[in-house]
Amino acid sequence: MDELEMMRSQMAGQFIIELPLTLAWAIWFFVEFFEMGFSKLWQGDEITWILTIFIAFMVLTTVAVILWLYFKSQNTNDTLITCIDSEDPK
Repeated sequence: MDELEMMRSQMAGQFIIELPLTLAWAIWFFVEFFEMGFSKLWQGDEITWILTIFIAFMVLTTVAVILWLYFKSQNTNDTLITCIDSEDPK
């Protein structure tokens, strides 16, 4: 059981480090994208607007899926720990 608790805390630590780094990377990506394509964006280029909206949607969807998977795995881990605790005759 100690291994499961250690794994749970390691996953939480990894998540705490990786999520801000991923969000910082996404913000940096958007800044660079807008610097390079900003003149096209204000010229009314429809493809650039569609691409911008698509990228924003995909980033938000990806973050949502990552959060869902993280909390699902943590819930599974908690369930395992609870089952082991209830069967352990300590």
